Amino acid sequence: MNTMCRQTLHHRLVVLMLAALWTLPAAAAHGALVSHWKLNETTGAAIDSVGSNNGTVGAGVTQGAAGQIGTSYSFPGTSGANVNVADSATLKPASFTVSAWVNTTDSGAFRGVIDKLLSGTGGYAIDVNSGNTRFLIYSGGFATIVGPTVNNGAWHMLTGTYDAGTTTMTFYVDGTSQGTQSTTLAHTTEGFFIGGDGLSTNLINGRIDDVGFWNEALPAGRVLQIYGFGLNGLDLETVPVPEPSTAALLGLGCIGLACQARRRVVRGRRVLD
Repeated sequence: MNTMCRQTLHHRLVVLMLAALWTLPAAAAHGALVSHWKLNETTGAAIDSVGSNNGTVGAGVTQGAAGQIGTSYSFPGTSGANVNVADSATLKPASFTVSAWVNTTDSGAFRGVIDKLLSGTGGYAIDVNSGNTRFLIYSGGFATIVGPTVNNGAWHMLTGTYDAGTTTMTFYVDGTSQGTQSTTLAHTTEGFFIGGDGLSTNLINGRIDDVGFWNEALPAGRVLQIYGFGLNGLDLETVPVPEPSTAALLGLGCIGLACQARRRVVRGRRVLD
């Protein structure tokens, strides 16, 4: 095989490999997303678009309010005005991430955004306390990470993660880490509440949008990616991420083609020799 033919073959293999990488199918960012409440409904239940954890919308909650991504739910901060999702094994894995967009001017204490916590038993919660954000885990005592003030009437994404392997909880506000803390996690049979808690006491006055729950502790880069897409109106299920397993298979396939072509070139040389 002459030099020009070898160069042409090499060029075709390079193009094939690049095309394979460029055309990798985009997977939604819900490889471990087990529940997603878009809160886009204008009536009826709060639908879990990924799992089966639909929520009951309490009296006083306004659906179809202006949101960060589509529409949102507006919570008045009154008794019973929350979304109640029944206890489920899928909402209490060993490691987890929970995230929500919130818009509030509430300066009251213990205003629940996400709450699956029962003091004295266990669980986790994200709230706004006197304007400051907090991520809490209870396991024989409270482990708390405090974030910045967000009761400024603008949208903010609050995200809490817990890694059972390292016993580390991390809190993010608008994609930026607010710190970590080491703690154990004990789950509770308490329901999963959006906009308050099971006692109907720690209720927020504000809007909440695009709530997600994952059965793994998302890394910092992934949290920042989700925040960036959310800023542009893309919900959790539309955030594209690469498929490593697919990439690996395509890479192996291209290597195999290259090896096969090289063998052909060597055989061609032997014939010419």
